[in-house]
Amino acid sequence: MVAGLVKVEGFNSVFKRYTENGNEQAFPIPARELFMFSHSVPAYRFVGGERNGMSEGMFELDPLAVPEVLDCIMAKSSEERSSSASSALHCPSSPLLDLYPRAESLKLKWSAKDFASDQLWAVYDVPDSMPRQYAVVNNVVSGSEVCVTFLEPFPMVDEEIYWVKEKLPFVCGSFRAGRTTLTLGMSQFSHLVKFERITNRSFYKIYPKKGEIWAMYRNWNSRWKQSDLSRYQCQIVEIITDFSDESGLIVASLVMVPGCTRFFQRQLCDGFELIRAVPRKEMLSFSHQIAAFNISGIEILGVPEDWWHLEPDALPPNFGN
Repeated sequence: MVAGLVKVEGFNSVFKRYTENGNEQAFPIPARELFMFSHSVPAYRFVGGERNGMSEGMFELDPLAVPEVLDCIMAKSSEERSSSASSALHCPSSPLLDLYPRAESLKLKWSAKDFASDQLWAVYDVPDSMPRQYAVVNNVVSGSEVCVTFLEPFPMVDEEIYWVKEKLPFVCGSFRAGRTTLTLGMSQFSHLVKFERITNRSFYKIYPKKGEIWAMYRNWNSRWKQSDLSRYQCQIVEIITDFSDESGLIVASLVMVPGCTRFFQRQLCDGFELIRAVPRKEMLSFSHQIAAFNISGIEILGVPEDWWHLEPDALPPNFGN
């Protein structure tokens, strides 16, 4: 037996059971029709109470595993349901699976009202579609496009000069407004970036801030080349302190919550959190910021308040605990 799910209004990845006249709709799938199943979708089930529009029994689905075409609806009449199990769902004839590259499958999640002049955004960049490039908003062009000016690295020390010369991703340090102005689709924007001005409007200082979530390269060293980046792996960390030139910053290692592809928690070893200092000279080991949030009070839904919910589109392709 299976029960149909429908998207909860106001959420992109939260689903609930489909009901008709207050009754949940379920139907059998005969053994001869098991070929109907496409794939399993990782999901987290909320338990206990109601909060922020979510209630017990709802599911949060991994958006990367949800088909691009998802307008299947439950059949409306009992007569249709009784005809055959396969008629209980009405689906379009187009393929359900989106096989385009990751960058092209990003869902539009921003609107014109989210953008304003002089905002600084991280945008998804080649070759692996991670948000490593920074862009300043000039103006909104249309309901789906924004005109931006890209920032360029402004290396200050020898390690940074080498890194930029090797054309490796430069995400922490000093930047200046570049000469490249483009119009981008809103789906290419990841998150707003916190920054500090340097001397005048054209220069920016960007470093991880306390409370942010970042990806860091594993086995990193400052003499990497492009060939090293092609096989990189990452770990996910929470920034514990703000950056300073004298002491760098402190990070805590995060690990994925088992069975929850978008929830992360602090990593423990013998009951102690794994925390370490990252000095100024190792700022190049940061890959990119990952948009994330935690919700105070959500523990009544079975999610501890110290868990982090990470933007799946910004999770690096190779990361481990």
